[in-house]
Amino acid sequence: MQCFGISKVRYNTNHTQVDRVVKHLINERGVFDGRMASRFEVMDGLHNGVSYKTITLGSNNTCEIGPDLKIVVLGGAEYIKNESSSLSCDDLGNLPEF
Repeated sequence: MQCFGISKVRYNTNHTQVDRVVKHLINERGVFDGRMASRFEVMDGLHNGVSYKTITLGSNNTCEIGPDLKIVVLGGAEYIKNESSSLSCDDLGNLPEF
């Protein structure tokens, strides 16, 4: 199964849905350089068994891997979240925004 880390996020103007993310491949050799991905790409991956986690890039090329992201359905709409909450919005935690 593929695993990706998300290090940065851009939300829509209402700050309710992810618009784009910077995603990094994670495997046994480490965390690789990031590339842009759309909300659709992340949602499609989650629906198809791809694992996404939040990651925080630190000094000296260190990387802290955070919680798994999941799809939560609220009021018939799907949201990307790193934890369960009743808020009708995507929530990837405190990732830097771009």
